[in-house]
Amino acid sequence: MQSILPRGRAPVLFTLAYALLFSAGFMYGGNKEFALYMVVVFALLALIVYVLHHTDVPQPMLWSLSAVGMLHMAGGGMHVDGERLYGFQLIDIYTAETPGLLILKYDQLVHLIGYGVLAVIVLFLLRRIAPQMNALVRAILSILAAMAAGSLNELAEFIAVLSLPSTGVGDYFNSMLDLSFNTFGAIVGVIFYESWMRLKKRL
Repeated sequence: MQSILPRGRAPVLFTLAYALLFSAGFMYGGNKEFALYMVVVFALLALIVYVLHHTDVPQPMLWSLSAVGMLHMAGGGMHVDGERLYGFQLIDIYTAETPGLLILKYDQLVHLIGYGVLAVIVLFLLRRIAPQMNALVRAILSILAAMAAGSLNELAEFIAVLSLPSTGVGDYFNSMLDLSFNTFGAIVGVIFYESWMRLKKRL
């Protein structure tokens, strides 16, 4: 009988374990926003399992994606100085008088890293599926795929705002900054991966 997780078993099981733990914590603490968001996480896990049945994604990429997921959940479940970690400003790069317009927050860093990793994974899959594809086209498609996933994430947050009496999602500036960091992270990830692969060929 074929295993449900033929490849990448360890990172997927690790992700499932911490997702269940955080889900229990969100439900116990009454954090309905993130409890609802967990539905999206488990749907993504199912998609990853499907991909792993057809393509051997490198373990470092899977562990990176798992780590990003854990950072995301920690942002919603942990607090610093009474403030949820998501809204905590790590470095004061830019602070405007407009409420919510702060850079660099924990949330923004997670978006930057997360969608960079996602773009790299899409790029890896395109290299496997369509090796003859033009490099520029492949890079653009990878970035657009990451941006599309980021837009779906913001849509899920918008649904949470409409469905729940109060959330910690943030305002218009938060959404636009999230999308901006998603895009920047995807571009940086694709440039880094393509440069790395070309360097490996030369060596």
